[in-house]
Amino acid sequence: ATISGGSYNQNYNTYHSTISGGRGNNTNSNYATISGGYVNSVGGGPFGTISGGYLNVNSGSYGTISGGYRNINSGNYSTISGGYQNQILAGNSSISGGYHNLNNGINSSIVGGFYNCITCSGYGFIGNGSGNQIQGCGYNTNGNQDSFIGNGDSNCSWIKSSSIVNGHLNLIGQTCSAAYTAFYPNTYTVLSANQFAGSITLQGDV
Repeated sequence: ATISGGSYNQNYNTYHSTISGGRGNNTNSNYATISGGYVNSVGGGPFGTISGGYLNVNSGSYGTISGGYRNINSGNYSTISGGYQNQILAGNSSISGGYHNLNNGINSSIVGGFYNCITCSGYGFIGNGSGNQIQGCGYNTNGNQDSFIGNGDSNCSWIKSSSIVNGHLNLIGQTCSAAYTAFYPNTYTVLSANQFAGSITLQGDV
């Protein structure tokens, strides 16, 4: 284990882990790397990396947080490039920026925006906007894979191989639950609706 500089950094009883600098950073997994920043933590699976930022936590094997503030990455081979209070829970996924985005989809990406959410789906993509959701477990019969939301706000897809390019309160599927609030309670409750014929209501503040 190696600490090259900085102050108040700690490298626990790990093999081949490195802290290059910064303040208050700690590693608790093998082959972990923290390049700098403040109060960042790498633990859990091996080969985790935090390049900088503040109060970021990486526990996924081969996971990476490049920077930002209060980001959490527990997905294996997943990457958070920046932003703040973004979270990844699934493997081979990414969040490029923005804030309060949640990615729990395997091989899925959120580029930016805020309060966007991919839950339990595979190969989903949200480009930007706010309050957009891709829901549905990717490997179930009625699951959601290969779905796309480009931009806009409060759009939701629950059907696989679907696309919403832009707009407001658009829905593909029967219903979208408020699964997002399980991770960010008392902030934003997405949309719930009956399929096309029903009413669409927005609960909470955008």
